[in-house]
Amino acid sequence: MKLEVKVAYSVLKDRLELSLSHGWIDDEGAVYLIYSNAKLMALLGCSKSKLLSIKKTLHAYGLIEEVQQSSSEKGRMANKIYLGELEHDTLPVSKLDGGSVSKRQGQSETETGLVSNSTPSETEGSETNISETKGSDYSVEDEEERNHHVSKKKENTLSRKVDKATCYDKDYIWHLVYDRLAQDFPKPSIRDSMMLTFDERYAYALANMHYAKDAETIAEYVYNGILATWNKRIRQHYHKE
Repeated sequence: MKLEVKVAYSVLKDRLELSLSHGWIDDEGAVYLIYSNAKLMALLGCSKSKLLSIKKTLHAYGLIEEVQQSSSEKGRMANKIYLGELEHDTLPVSKLDGGSVSKRQGQSETETGLVSNSTPSETEGSETNISETKGSDYSVEDEEERNHHVSKKKENTLSRKVDKATCYDKDYIWHLVYDRLAQDFPKPSIRDSMMLTFDERYAYALANMHYAKDAETIAEYVYNGILATWNKRIRQHYHKE
């Protein structure tokens, strides 16, 4: 595979963090990009013929799959782009069974790193900075403690609504946590996915909290646990070896 193709793949892979922040995740949990040919040419700094050549090579190696989606500005078609996994001994799929991406980013179990001089991700400094956690091996409990201290510094804390329910009302706590996630994660698909761990984190809170003066305290603990679990999942997705 030519160096220019590897660099293009690396640049596109780098943009997956931006897609994740936008909530561009399909029903199967796979993260995808949205780019028209014109925007890909601008991103990679190449001509249309060169872009088509790069895409053809990536497709031959099972590293890209495009799904036509909708019309973008100026009438160009913006496609959903899924990336496959780059392996050390990758062969063109024409020599293997099938002809499409078999492992999409976000669903694979192994990932081979690629070193390139690509442009840094546009999401540097975003709320969830994945790169800062590289090399870390925190447990969920460690993340809970770290996020608990960070959350205390935030101005947007869970509001007190003791008039709505008793202090250990599970449904009330669920809504408190969901409202907090809605503030920090505007994309419904992301926060709905995060809330799948609510029952587990709620049970953990009741079993491990030594003292909780009200429902808001429990909700804060559960929120931190959900956030820690989500961050761990993201790290595992991007840094598996």
